[in-house]
Amino acid sequence: MHGRSMRRVGGLLFTIISGVSFTALVGAGSASAQPASGPRFDHPTVTVDGYEFRVAGRVSLPGWLRIDGVPVGGLSGVDYDAGTGDWRAISDDSSDQGPARFYHLNLGLSGGNPAAGIVTLLRADGTPYPASATAGQDTVRPEGVRFDPTTGDLFWANAGERGIPEDGSAPTLVDPTVRQSGTDGHFVAQLVPSERMRASTANTGIRAGQGLSGLTFSANAALVISTAAGPLLQDGPLPTATEGAFTRITSQSRTFGFRVVGQFAYPLDALPSSPGDPAGLAGNEVAEILAVADQRYLVLERGFADGVGNSVRIYEVDLTAATNVGGVNSLVGATFTPASKRLLVDLGDLGLGGVANFQGITWGPALPSGERTLVLVSDNDFDQHTPTELLTLAVRVS
Repeated sequence: MHGRSMRRVGGLLFTIISGVSFTALVGAGSASAQPASGPRFDHPTVTVDGYEFRVAGRVSLPGWLRIDGVPVGGLSGVDYDAGTGDWRAISDDSSDQGPARFYHLNLGLSGGNPAAGIVTLLRADGTPYPASATAGQDTVRPEGVRFDPTTGDLFWANAGERGIPEDGSAPTLVDPTVRQSGTDGHFVAQLVPSERMRASTANTGIRAGQGLSGLTFSANAALVISTAAGPLLQDGPLPTATEGAFTRITSQSRTFGFRVVGQFAYPLDALPSSPGDPAGLAGNEVAEILAVADQRYLVLERGFADGVGNSVRIYEVDLTAATNVGGVNSLVGATFTPASKRLLVDLGDLGLGGVANFQGITWGPALPSGERTLVLVSDNDFDQHTPTELLTLAVRVS
C-alpha cells in the first residue's frame, strides 16, 4: 500500500499511534472537536500462521460531532485511496438524520488541521435520496464503500430493504444493489443485482436487516465482491447459540459489464455469546469484506448480545475450492463446498477494554517498520453518548 501520499497520511497514523489527539471532521459552521485518544491498555501481539497483529492506535470521535449540522455517525464502511491519500467513510443513514452521504476525509497533517466534508449521494436525476418514510423504492441504506482504481469512482453497497409495516400496509421491498457514484456524489450506474438476493418475493431473498453489508474489489480490481450480512430466506435460519449459518458472497465481473458470475457459500459462526436476559437479542453477521490476494479475502464478522456486548473477529477466507452456488436456489439440503475460513484475530484478545461495534475495515498505508495497517471504523448508531472509534492494527504478513 505504498503511495506518493504516504508521508502526508503517515502524519495521521503517527498521531493515532502516538496517542496524540488531532482535530478531525470539522466542517464550516460547526464547532471543532479534539477527539481524545482511547485509554491505554497493554496490547498483546496476536500471531497465527502467516500473520502477526498488534494494536497501533485507537482514537475516538465524540458521538455529538456534526458537520454543517449533520451528525457524524452510523459509519458502516471506510476506504483509503493510496494514490491520493484520501479516506472516505460512508454512513448507513437512510436520509433520516441527514442526506444519504459519505464523509470525504483529508487527514494529512502537513498543512494545518485536517479538512473534512460531507458528500451527498445523488439519484440518477441529480437529487438526494428522500427520507425512508417517503422513499419507497428509492430507499437506500448505504453500507460498504470502495474506491475504484480503474475509473476513479466510488462503489457503494445499498443493503436493500424488507420492511413489514405493523399496520398491515404494503411492505417495502427494495432489492440490494451495488451502486457507482463519482467522488462528488453524482450517480454513475447501478449494477444488476443477484437474482437470488432480490427482495421482491415473500419467501426468497434478503431478510430484514440482513441485506448487502460488505463490498470490495478483487486484488486485480476485475471483480466486485459483495456479501450479505446473513442467510437468505431460502438458505436456512439465522445463526443460533449452537449452529452457524450460510450467507453468500457474490462476484460480479467488470469484463462482462459487472454481470454476476459467481456466488459462494460463506459459513457464519454460531452466536459468540447469548444475551444476559433470555428475552434479549443476539446475532452474528458479516459486516465487511476486504481483498488480500487472488481468491483470498478478509471477512469481518460482528456478533452482539444484549447485556453482553460486541464480538468482532477477522477471518481469512479462500474461495479457491468453493462451489459456485449462483445457480442453486436454496442451500438447504444442497451439496456444495463452502468457502474455507480461518480465524486470524478476535478483537477481544487485543486488550482493548471493550470492543466497539466495528463494521468498516480497509488497508491503510504502510508503516516505516514495513507492516501494513488495517483501519477499522465503528458504527455508533447515532447515539450521542457513544463515540465513533477508529482502530489501527499493524499487520505483518509473511
